[in-house]
Amino acid sequence: MNQQFANNPAYVEYERLLKRLHELVANGNNDTPDVESIHNQMDELEPRLGRPEIDRLNGLSSDLYTLRGQDILETTDMTRSQLGQQLAEAHSNSSTK
Repeated sequence: MNQQFANNPAYVEYERLLKRLHELVANGNNDTPDVESIHNQMDELEPRLGRPEIDRLNGLSSDLYTLRGQDILETTDMTRSQLGQQLAEAHSNSSTK
């Protein structure tokens, strides 16, 4: 785990809960008291997370859905050209770090 994120106990706990939530749902336990409890705990932790932490956790959640074969695809109003430009910029930024 990136040390920046590991320094926030709320992030570490939210990540643990998120993994447990995905495990329960993957096993068909999505309407159980455990799931409700996890959601409540996550709701309490969320205000203590910054935007980069939330983005990273959303990415983790998306990855976990992908691993289960339940990708959630988002739509965009961007044109192909705009999307291509944004991808090129992201690639350029990631290669300079």
